[in-house]
Amino acid sequence: MMEAAQKTIAERKQALGLDPAIPKASFGVPHGLIADPITAEKARRAAELHAKISAKFNSGILDHIPPPPTLASDMKPKESIKSVIFDEHGKTIDQATGEEIKLNHYTPTLKANLRARRAQQFKDVMQTTAQKKPQKVPISFAHYDPRIS
Repeated sequence: MMEAAQKTIAERKQALGLDPAIPKASFGVPHGLIADPITAEKARRAAELHAKISAKFNSGILDHIPPPPTLASDMKPKESIKSVIFDEHGKTIDQATGEEIKLNHYTPTLKANLRARRAQQFKDVMQTTAQKKPQKVPISFAHYDPRIS
């Protein structure tokens, strides 16, 4: 009776494609090679993921997606200034023509950078106003009392 049940189970497995005679695909890590079961599980998952990704690439799913643009074909040729020098005042000058060149400077757009720049400007203004503050001039009135000031 037990043999009949085992035959029935084996036939069903074979019909479903779960034949025990066919070994499962090894994912590159033989049993017993890695002593730590957590590391072995991570390696097994990584191997399974690698197998899935390679199967997707090989199956042709991604054939309808156009290839990424090449750098040379999409980029516009930049105007490169090859002969630039600095004069004694620190201005950028084209060496060939002798004209001053205006360069685009990076302006930060991050809120923290903007706040820091505003704070620095505020400190600069406060320092300049503190330096310009007039000093008290002693008053020489006839009714001046030096105790009151």
